[in-house]
Amino acid sequence: MAPIIQALKHAIDNRHLLQLKYHGGFRLVEPQVLGVFDGRHQLLSYQLAGFSESGDVPGWRRFDLSDASDLTVLPVTFDGPRPTRFDEPVGWDEVLAVVH
Repeated sequence: MAPIIQALKHAIDNRHLLQLKYHGGFRLVEPQVLGVFDGRHQLLSYQLAGFSESGDVPGWRRFDLSDASDLTVLPVTFDGPRPTRFDEPVGWDEVLAVVH
């Protein structure tokens, strides 16, 4: 898991878009928060395009990293944090990276 965590930290710190496969389909996301939630490594992202079980794209998604594969950090960047109803990440056991 360590190489994936480092790649995600790099993507968040440098505001790079990610492509990942999750629950049967590829997704294009802006990574916003990386951390441990309920004892599991998770990524909170804003999904821009790609597969969605709910069909609700664009929108916020929390990905359990144990279910993600084929992660690619793309050379394309995004502007920064998306507005949320919270100023700081809440409910996380541990926050490893936050986009600024």
